[in-house]
Amino acid sequence: MSTRQPPFLNRELSWLEFNRRVLEEAEDPKNPILERLRFFCIFHSNLDEFFMVRVASLLRRIHEGDGTPDPAGLTPYQQMGLILGRVKELEQSSYELYISGGRISMQLRKNTWTIISPTKSIRF
Repeated sequence: MSTRQPPFLNRELSWLEFNRRVLEEAEDPKNPILERLRFFCIFHSNLDEFFMVRVASLLRRIHEGDGTPDPAGLTPYQQMGLILGRVKELEQSSYELYISGGRISMQLRKNTWTIISPTKSIRF
């Protein structure tokens, strides 16, 4: 019996790795601060769409009882487990970048930028 892995990558996990590279651009101190903030926002926008389209599709398949594996050999349920684990890691990195470690927020404060929201403005 062969234990070879299928020669295909999972589409959803591959997409999350692409979005990880977007987040890495936000982390790169060589990029100007507003470019970093732009990549940070793109990362989150991409993740929102990923959940609305791809994760919703997997959840529908799970709800319908469709256990057919994808070309990489993963069932929808297995994919969801891997996706949620990877997203948790990415969100932690994002949090550390903006809030916790404050690398982006510190740079914004240094440049005295103000973020305006519908309810309040935050001066950095």
